[in-house]
Amino acid sequence: MPSSEHLTDQLSTAVKAGDLYLVNSLYTQLASPRSSLDEIAQQAAQHAQPLILEWCFQHGLTLPASSMNNSFYHAAIGCRSPAIFSILLHHGFDLNAHWSEYHGDALVVACMDGDVPFVRFLLENGQDPNAGRGCGEYEALIWAIVGDSLDQATKMEIVGLMLEHGARLEGTGAAIAAAETGNLQVLEMLLERGGPELLEEKVIWWGVSGRESINSEGTPLYRAIRAGQKEAVEFLLARGADGRSTDRIGRSCLDVARAGGYDDIVKLLEERGIGEREC
Repeated sequence: MPSSEHLTDQLSTAVKAGDLYLVNSLYTQLASPRSSLDEIAQQAAQHAQPLILEWCFQHGLTLPASSMNNSFYHAAIGCRSPAIFSILLHHGFDLNAHWSEYHGDALVVACMDGDVPFVRFLLENGQDPNAGRGCGEYEALIWAIVGDSLDQATKMEIVGLMLEHGARLEGTGAAIAAAETGNLQVLEMLLERGGPELLEEKVIWWGVSGRESINSEGTPLYRAIRAGQKEAVEFLLARGADGRSTDRIGRSCLDVARAGGYDDIVKLLEERGIGEREC
């Protein structure tokens, strides 16, 4: 009989290859097969092998009703396989009850990676766009806006899907994120859905260049100016953004434009009559 270590290696190879017949055969040779079931399931999730994951459930696999930093969940969200999650849902898995401190939840991972089919699958199968846990400072909607690896079409599609499934905008900093990154298409979509109150929203927003002082908190217009996004500044002013807005320590729109050396924005603000201490 093969050694336990050799059997484990063979099982791992069989799971990765999706060889269910061999998995079953090797499993029956293990001295303590039930103790290996969790590992087989994790590898099945990691390598997107839904038939083997279903086989694990048939052989007694149980998953916690909720979890934080669970190794199986890490494997499942890393794979981003709708087929794997379909099996999980069939066995009562609650998409909104699991979270990772390192990766956020499944929706965050999907948005970070720009995986539109997986985003759609999660939202259509009950993942709450407003009840998830973020990764770093950002939640799923924000990652869809600021993700460096995402092209514009992907950002638009994911943000649209999130809004279609009831993503909340107020208090999220989504409009600030779009303004600060100069994404006018997303910003327009957000303002159309969220209304004019988003123009003057102030939330704690660390910015795409890294964590900053809370004193730099400001409206989308203020943050667009701070980031030197002239087109976003023009866009927001055209839609009625209040140029008199200040941050928490009283710095004005014109103050931050001058501090940043953005002469074209300084000129624009002065032409609009937005003075240094009127803001």
